Amino acid sequence: MASSGFEKVIIRPLSKEEAYALLYDVATLISNMRSFTITARNPSTNEVSAVLSRRSILGVTRISLKIRSEVKSDDTILMYFNSDAFKAQIEYRLVPVFYALHINLRAVCEGGNMMLCTSVLESFTKELEDVLKKPVKPMITPPKPAPKPAEVTPVSYTHLTLPT
Repeated sequence: MASSGFEKVIIRPLSKEEAYALLYDVATLISNMRSFTITARNPSTNEVSAVLSRRSILGVTRISLKIRSEVKSDDTILMYFNSDAFKAQIEYRLVPVFYALHINLRAVCEGGNMMLCTSVLESFTKELEDVLKKPVKPMITPPKPAPKPAEVTPVSYTHLTLPT
């Protein structure tokens, strides 16, 4: 079986724990990417079904994907991409260096349409870089706490005298 892929290093000033949690939580990661739309979510297997929408001169192309993430070791996370046209895998190795985090990314297309696979993984990687530049928004926003009722202090008028 033929395979193709690429390697890249992303350097960002964030903690290993933040990046680890984001790369593992596929739903939060995908929800922060502009080109992807989540169509289904399975929290028990940490898998999402998503649609990648790409605009070109010829129109809009939609590619359906299933994306799953799993922990390989303390500093390595694997992300699997399954589509009707291809299968792929990205391995993230997290290396803290001084005040930054180096994310060594190795993407491999394992079968099917290699050009489409490489193109999807490259656009995913570009959007990942953008997500890591800004603070991450959670998938579900917590509700605001209810306002506290105003405290009423009773006023006593017994010390006042009326004019006669």
